[in-house]
Amino acid sequence: MTAIKGYLLQEKELSKRNQSFYLAKREADGQEVYLKVIENQEYDSAAIAVLRREYEISKNLDHPGIVQALDFVEFHGGIALVMKRFDGVSLQKLLSEKRMAFRDFLIISINLCDALGYLHSKSIIHKDIKPSNILINPKDLNIKLIDFGIASLIPQEDITPSNTTVLEGTLAYISPE
Repeated sequence: MTAIKGYLLQEKELSKRNQSFYLAKREADGQEVYLKVIENQEYDSAAIAVLRREYEISKNLDHPGIVQALDFVEFHGGIALVMKRFDGVSLQKLLSEKRMAFRDFLIISINLCDALGYLHSKSIIHKDIKPSNILINPKDLNIKLIDFGIASLIPQEDITPSNTTVLEGTLAYISPE
């Protein structure tokens, strides 16, 4: 298991592509956090840039529907994005386990629209809204948007297409956001 100074890793939640997700406890104050970790960073500079961008965009966002980035940590052999813990499951997992009641669908939709409205008011476009990037607490239906790695800051970016052969986001979920 990876060792990251200042954090006690409790369990590995998930691994995908070049990233691992850990539940951890911050030693300074005992707060439970999630760590999004890229190990062997010398092999994947593009993934590091995406994770650093995710931190830079999400660190100043203060909304109950958006996961809070707390820190960006470099350690021997890798880097990690530290995020506030949220009790929830992805919308993708929730939908695969059971049918959703119409009332629950409306509550989740309203919460998601509120979070997206906040992002847009900050001139941020997420660009990868999909069921796996929406966490839901099944008890109270609160949501958290995650994964800001390809998000855009509108006033700071040139939005003219530069390379039409490269697709950002997930094709099945690309919207006119």
